[in-house]
Amino acid sequence: MTFATLKVLARGNANGQIALLSSPLSLWGGLDLETGTISDVNHPQHGLLLAGKVLAMRAARGSSSSSSALVEASRRGVAPTAILLARPDPILTIGSLVAASLYGVHIPIVLIPDHHWDQIPANARTLVQADDAAGSVRFFTERDEFDISSLVGSPRDFRMPPPNSRFSPSGGAIMFRFDITDRSGSVHVPENGGAKLDHGSGGEVLLRAA
Repeated sequence: MTFATLKVLARGNANGQIALLSSPLSLWGGLDLETGTISDVNHPQHGLLLAGKVLAMRAARGSSSSSSALVEASRRGVAPTAILLARPDPILTIGSLVAASLYGVHIPIVLIPDHHWDQIPANARTLVQADDAAGSVRFFTERDEFDISSLVGSPRDFRMPPPNSRFSPSGGAIMFRFDITDRSGSVHVPENGGAKLDHGSGGEVLLRAA
């Protein structure tokens, strides 16, 4: 599932597992800057890991110091990779812009219309792309089908693994490294054996006979 032509508050490209919050969070005092988890004991998802994930919440809450918290989290490597909101938040936007300027850490922030919010799949792998023109968000469920008939001449499916996952080739499964080359929606296997895919920013896919 893809949401396209979204309003962009901060540019960048990122991916990660979605962290879908049920209520607003203030990063100042609500994000543990050592672990990247929700430290607000009053939040219903206290203890949830946000580091390396795509943070999704309808709106942020609290102090203007949340921008400083986002910058510090980016410096320490425990920030979310991207932020999805339903309502604009200038505080988080400033934090993202400063993190990019000071540390070269780009945390894209895009707005998803409120009427689409309930369609966001929990725990899905997510790709966020945001530039000056518009943003897009693509959600990958456990098994997403694409046109990869060019691989072996017959339809197959692939699974997007979690970050740093490893799979052993077995039962007809094949592991490929991949990177982004175009937006064709197809997998290509060059002579060196590496698969190239347009959905993601580099990583691995598991191809398995359908």
